[in-house]
Amino acid sequence: MGGFPEALQGCIIGFNEYVNLVLDDAEEIHSKTKSRKQLGWIMLKGHNITLLQSVSN
Repeated sequence: MGGFPEALQGCIIGFNEYVNLVLDDAEEIHSKTKSRKQLGWIMLKGHNITLLQSVSN
């Protein structure tokens, strides 16, 4: 794939006071190459989060 993903998308199933998130069905989104990579279940550290946005299916 190459490079860092521009976004991560998934369903929030848990969080804590430091805004660490647990995402299910997570995927990396690379908008330049129009590609997605399935990740499954991940924990995302709060200090890496710059934007949370609701996405409709």
